[in-house]
Amino acid sequence: MKRYSKGQTAMEFLVLAGFMLLVLTSFVLIVRERGKAEIVHARYQEFATTASIIAQEVALANSVENGYVRTFELPMLINNEPYTVRLYGSTEISIITASEEYVIYLPVNVTILDSAGGSIDFLAPGKNTISKRDNNITIRPAITELVTCQFTSVQSASSCFANVGGSCSINALQTECQATNSGANPQTVVWSSSCDPSTRNTYLDGNPETIVFNCVAPTVYSIAADRSTLFAVQAQTVSIDITATPVSGTQLPVTFTVSGLPAGTNASFSQASCTPSCTTGLSIYVAPGTVVGTYPITVSTDDVSTVFNLQVEPGLIGWWKFDEVGVSATAADSSGFNKNGVVQNGPVTWVSGRKSNALQLSGASQSVLVMDSYQPRNYTVSAWVKPASTANQNIFLRTSASGPLSAWSHVMRTSSSRFQHYTYDGAGKTVTGTTVIVPDVWYHVVIVAGNAVFARLYVNGVEQGTPLGVGTLWALGDRYFIGSISGGSIGYFSGVIDDVMLFNRSLNATEVRQIYTNVSCTGVSTQFCGVSAIPNSIPGSGGCVSGTCYTCNTGYSYDGASCVSTTSTFTLSGTSVSVGRGFTATSTITATQTAGIAGPITFSTGGALPTGVTASFSPTSCTPSSTSPFTCTVTMTVSTTTATPPGSYQIQVLGNGATSTNVPLTVNDDLLGYWTFNEGTGSTAADSSGHGFTGTLWGGASWGAGRSGNALFLTVGSQYVAINTLSGSKTGPFTVSAWLRPTASTAAYTFIGSNGPDYGFEAKMQSGTQIMTSIGTGTSWITRPASSYSWSANNWYHVTYVIDTTGYRAYVNGVQVGTGTYAGTPLLYDGTHSLVVGYTGHTIFQEFFKGNIDELKIYNRALTAAEVSQVYTS
Repeated sequence: MKRYSKGQTAMEFLVLAGFMLLVLTSFVLIVRERGKAEIVHARYQEFATTASIIAQEVALANSVENGYVRTFELPMLINNEPYTVRLYGSTEISIITASEEYVIYLPVNVTILDSAGGSIDFLAPGKNTISKRDNNITIRPAITELVTCQFTSVQSASSCFANVGGSCSINALQTECQATNSGANPQTVVWSSSCDPSTRNTYLDGNPETIVFNCVAPTVYSIAADRSTLFAVQAQTVSIDITATPVSGTQLPVTFTVSGLPAGTNASFSQASCTPSCTTGLSIYVAPGTVVGTYPITVSTDDVSTVFNLQVEPGLIGWWKFDEVGVSATAADSSGFNKNGVVQNGPVTWVSGRKSNALQLSGASQSVLVMDSYQPRNYTVSAWVKPASTANQNIFLRTSASGPLSAWSHVMRTSSSRFQHYTYDGAGKTVTGTTVIVPDVWYHVVIVAGNAVFARLYVNGVEQGTPLGVGTLWALGDRYFIGSISGGSIGYFSGVIDDVMLFNRSLNATEVRQIYTNVSCTGVSTQFCGVSAIPNSIPGSGGCVSGTCYTCNTGYSYDGASCVSTTSTFTLSGTSVSVGRGFTATSTITATQTAGIAGPITFSTGGALPTGVTASFSPTSCTPSSTSPFTCTVTMTVSTTTATPPGSYQIQVLGNGATSTNVPLTVNDDLLGYWTFNEGTGSTAADSSGHGFTGTLWGGASWGAGRSGNALFLTVGSQYVAINTLSGSKTGPFTVSAWLRPTASTAAYTFIGSNGPDYGFEAKMQSGTQIMTSIGTGTSWITRPASSYSWSANNWYHVTYVIDTTGYRAYVNGVQVGTGTYAGTPLLYDGTHSLVVGYTGHTIFQEFFKGNIDELKIYNRALTAAEVSQVYTS
């Protein structure tokens, strides 16, 4: 027969249990209702049952030998109420509900321990374990407890969980509930209908308690990309905005993931999670080896997803090295796309070039034709050229079947002894360089442009001329000419052309510089002839010395009497750079000669630069002076974009050989808000500064053509954009700038305001003759100045207000048109002065803007005049 404890059968155990129960009936039982003196017996049968279980288990443990262990279970409710069992001293047990108490006294001492062995004073409904060791009786509760559940704001609550350790059902609608515990250990947790047991157990403290569930309707939202197709080329980072739009319910944070990326790409979100309505930017880097094609990319949350196409296109789409020899009539394409050029009106001459061979054209009628119907959205053309004259002549252009005398764009040419970049977007755009061309000298020339990308010109790795904004590139071409005539009285090229490269993207300044510096030298075999042997030197043969291009720290001296080779060594240093996002700053780089014979030092950057950062040197090389302190300096110009992450970085500056120095770079987070208004659809305007100040379109505000991409378009006196400043506030100093195209000039047109309850901030264009601002503290006006400036409808103007702590400056198109001083603390916005775009924010003097607003930027500091100019030209 199975034994339950040492020396006892099951029958003996039951007899003993009955005996001990009889003994317990002689214990003192005290039942009292709180607040009353009388003893009530009839209602307390369940109290007695619970007390009997405890007394019986203690009696059994007391009657057996050491080593006894047994599990028993207490009821979950007494009279349908939660209850607690308390131990007072070592022998008094009190069973307590919300209004009543039942007390028994045990004949032996009892200790209650928690799971860690610490002494506690309560038992829990449900399972408990009793044991006897060294004649000591201990009870360990399973630590479950009863709770009362109360639901609010929920339509159909089914049942609450019976105890914290058991199963539960929050409600039938699968809503999101936030539960707050009213017990001794308050907790707050967002609780889904699954009721995670590990979370529930955080409420256990041994006390009956009430948990209030504040339940809300399910989160319903949608997500969408800002376009159906994202175009990218190899070796490029592209971005797309993903917007989560609320549909119904109370919105909670959502987390984004991305899938479907092709091999050789990686992606990151500007915000990994956000609460709808919100927008996150998805940046995708396409590696050089990524296979060209169209890839469906899925962006998902836990609930919904959206799909857009990533169309990967080649970066380098044409490369004519001109390494042919003899009388070849074909110029091979080394890009891999077989866009071979055909010589027109040949034969041409293949001569020694900048790298290997090159194409020599006569300037009469010779050129190279390349057929290509693909329409690039962006382009970069790079070429080494050695003009034979300073005449106006074409190096490279795109045309159509009508011929270059009728249609031409994407042009690299010379004009008035300078290099030029001409492109057509419905109107001609010309960028002219500053270098005066010297015949029979090699120059490296690069032109860059694209849809909504500035047209730029680089000569010998340095940008020249004024960049010009481009709308949509001319897209009717189907062929390229190298060296051809064109309209505008531009003739055939006379001279040598080498290493022409065509890219399907806009290269940045760093990439242009890399192409320029990636060149080797070709020596002349008869540089030194008839050199005789010199005593005490290496014996010579009287032959010729071959020319060689060295990049090293070694100088050579030839003075007719001796041939000396000495090692030249030097050190580099640079001043630190602090720059805001979207601005340019400089560092002075110093080279100090420490030994040897001084020679030219060429500068470049090493390693990867931070996102959006470019660096260039002017001049690109220098030679330390021959007298103390044996130094030379160059200027490194560092530029950032609005996408550059704020933080501290190091820029590695390289000299010849292994010499280098690290220049500290600090990118300041001074861009408070940036609205590109490039959405084109929808009712929200995303903040590209990263601070989440999303704008909401009201009154039928819509989208139109912008200065760059799309723009906000306001037509009637009720349309505007409300900016969510997230309950923040901003006082001076600050700077506000925007591109504006008013469609009328007969009234005041406010482009930004925070003058809701009066005395805030507003900036406007006034009646075709002024630009004005109102500057307040929130409780009174500081100043309301006007600056004279003649403007007309349907033209673009870049307007900037710099608000400092002691005065203001007003600019139009980068030029200062007004200034003044004042006393007081200017207010941009706060909890009562909300920020709006397109009117003052005032209920009476509204002054709604009519026209296009683009590229609105707010900085949390006062920009300098040079920085205002940078914002305008960028």
